[in-house]
Amino acid sequence: MKFEHLQNPEFAIEYLADRLIDGTIILFLGAGASSGFGLPGWTEFVNKFLALAGIGTVLTPASSADEKEQAIDSALRKINHSNPRKIEFVNKILYPDPSALEYGAVFSQKLLIAVSSLLLGRKRGYINRVVTFNYDSMLEWFLGIFGLATRSMHQLPTLEGSEDVRIYHPHGYVPHPVLSHANSDFLIIGSKDANGRAGNQNDPWWHKERELLRSGVGLYIGLSLDTFRDRAFQPHLGLVGNELLKTHDRPLGLWIFLDKLTTDQVEECLDYMIVPIQLPTKDSVPEFILKISQKALLKVHPI
Repeated sequence: MKFEHLQNPEFAIEYLADRLIDGTIILFLGAGASSGFGLPGWTEFVNKFLALAGIGTVLTPASSADEKEQAIDSALRKINHSNPRKIEFVNKILYPDPSALEYGAVFSQKLLIAVSSLLLGRKRGYINRVVTFNYDSMLEWFLGIFGLATRSMHQLPTLEGSEDVRIYHPHGYVPHPVLSHANSDFLIIGSKDANGRAGNQNDPWWHKERELLRSGVGLYIGLSLDTFRDRAFQPHLGLVGNELLKTHDRPLGLWIFLDKLTTDQVEECLDYMIVPIQLPTKDSVPEFILKISQKALLKVHPI
């Protein structure tokens, strides 16, 4: 069973509402979650990284994932794959103005406001584990505005306490200067980093990512098909997805896409036990998320 019926958004909302109630959703967030703060998407990020490394190549959104990866690899070779230099560059790209964060920006974050509805509930269930492939700390800062205690997980092993939300950063963490958080001692950026992680079973994140996938139903937001195919992540999907094929008791996760997928791309996702949810516009994503929260509340507390 590939749970194809959950591609229908209404069926997906019903299913995710039940998972919200029983507390088994793990939220996976991509660059779309931070874009409202003016943080760059991947193409802009790569171009700025190239410029800092002294490379004049300029990529466009139409550039392929391979072209972007090759470009970032060239920049990393220029700096000898130095982790301090990588952190320096990422800090400059993400936070060009290191002054205090603008609180007025909170009100324009429709996606994060909707996501917060999944993290705040108690009576109707809530999510307390978030995996983000972003390097930034905007989610931590945003949730702190609403009084949620967060723990940024990047160094493993680490203690897990009574925080409201644990935010896992498997690709590394470079927090905003106004926060008193430490940088991670690694960043997964180019193919060398990705291949090193994928081929090293002694890397604690190699085990942690699979543990997370095994322990909950993923809800993937703000992530592209390129991320689904990412060599640092897809092997985990494949291994755990094959385990679930033996039990047929749940999908590995539901992945929200804004781009229209081909039939082959849909089948590619389903082969990994990932159910693609195709929504028409960016603004329809917060609405979809809020419907999950509302549906869960109505199930446990009918009006």
